[in-house]
Amino acid sequence: MLNRRFVAPLAAFALTSGLMLAGCQLFPGSTGNPNPTPSATTSTEPIPEADLEACEHLNNGPSVAVTASLSAQGAPQVSEGHKRYDITLIADNAQYSGKVLYNSKEEADYVFFFDQDVKLSVRDAEDAVVEIEATASFSSACGTVKARYELPLSVGLYTLHLGPTAASTVSLVVEESAHEDHDHAH
Repeated sequence: MLNRRFVAPLAAFALTSGLMLAGCQLFPGSTGNPNPTPSATTSTEPIPEADLEACEHLNNGPSVAVTASLSAQGAPQVSEGHKRYDITLIADNAQYSGKVLYNSKEEADYVFFFDQDVKLSVRDAEDAVVEIEATASFSSACGTVKARYELPLSVGLYTLHLGPTAASTVSLVVEESAHEDHDHAH
């Protein structure tokens, strides 16, 4: 049986601790995810700026609607930064796929964020496969990201092969991996 003189201080401590822990997610300006994935709760590393930007654009746009192509000829470009591209894919048996073009303006590592689980392969202007350095099925910045691919690109035009996927439309945001501060309207 608990001694009464310990019950009140113990209850106050438990209540205060719970409020302090709950408040950690409520401070303005917090860069943490209010709904983290299980793996995000175990990481102590800061959320990459590219992921924060991608989540903002995936959730809030601005957006541009395009329709993928069966070939690189006539495929739409998805090269303008700080935009979400809503890409309508082409039916391919019971799945969907398509091609779009990305024009890299500078040599850098880029991250391709999708709101759907979609396979990505990238080919350069000589039709050589570009090796994807890292993949993930989430981002610790938000739950909107369902596929994340990081790869190095030189200056030039690249063909993005999307699919197969069960989704007929996928949203794409491209950000530089080492995202620098910039000015743009949100």
